[in-house]
Amino acid sequence: MRKLYLPLVLSVFLSACATKGSAPYLTSEPLAKPDSVSNYWVSTNNEQPLKYLTYEQKESCIEQNIVVKAKYLIDSHGDVFNVEIIEANTDAELQRLVEKSLQKRDFQPSESNTALQPVIAYSKLEMKCEQEG
Repeated sequence: MRKLYLPLVLSVFLSACATKGSAPYLTSEPLAKPDSVSNYWVSTNNEQPLKYLTYEQKESCIEQNIVVKAKYLIDSHGDVFNVEIIEANTDAELQRLVEKSLQKRDFQPSESNTALQPVIAYSKLEMKCEQEG
């Protein structure tokens, strides 16, 4: 029993450390309109919302140019919070996929962002559903 207990406690501890917090971590007030987000944060992974589409969803949007504008907070750990769709030319289901993909993005501080300055970012995502062939 004791042999099982230690690995279980260790795995729970490590998984807790690896998960994103439920609230943003802010070292200071977020910059509301930074001149360029890349001056503060650099994306380390860009989750693409279209990868979450089902076959039926892809079929329904073939050849459609999708444009979604979003606003979100990049906190002092480089995690994304408070995703808000500002404008979109698509249905609510695809908008939720865009929100999900933005929330999965990770950012690293730029070389000049030693203070880990949080920012409010604005993104315009342009996508086109392609027919799989």
